[in-house]
Amino acid sequence: MRAAREYNLSNGRTLHCEIFGSVPGHPPRGRVLGGGYIGVDGGLSANLVLTGQPEDIASAHWSAVELTVMALIFGEARLKLYREAGLSDATIRYAEFMNGNEPWRRDSPSYFGFRSPDLLFEHFGFTGMGVYQLQTADLDRVFNEVITLGIRMPRRKD
Repeated sequence: MRAAREYNLSNGRTLHCEIFGSVPGHPPRGRVLGGGYIGVDGGLSANLVLTGQPEDIASAHWSAVELTVMALIFGEARLKLYREAGLSDATIRYAEFMNGNEPWRRDSPSYFGFRSPDLLFEHFGFTGMGVYQLQTADLDRVFNEVITLGIRMPRRKD
């Protein structure tokens, strides 16, 4: 099951929001009941996870998940991981601080989310050392950061 929406921001950018359930072949690990994605191309994005007990869905809790690529990975290997994660060129430039001198970018966080439910469920809850670093975060804070930065970005050039 997947439900997606897109919202046009005042600067011509698009906020993508998607909620998805488990994926055949990649069931969520442990207490994860579902997931999601929120992001603006060329800026921030993050994943969402719904955790709880399947028999008591009413007590489930949404959290945000911020992803980064392990700092020890660089060059072509780093680019390959960004591509695997489904990031666009504009989002890779953002994640790698390649547009760090622009006023809209200053003092902004740098994390991303998987657009693919397969990748989210494959990597979330992994207990070994992985190439992606996943950190749970406050959903309201992450949502506000994604929206605020998306609005601060320059008008999209078509």
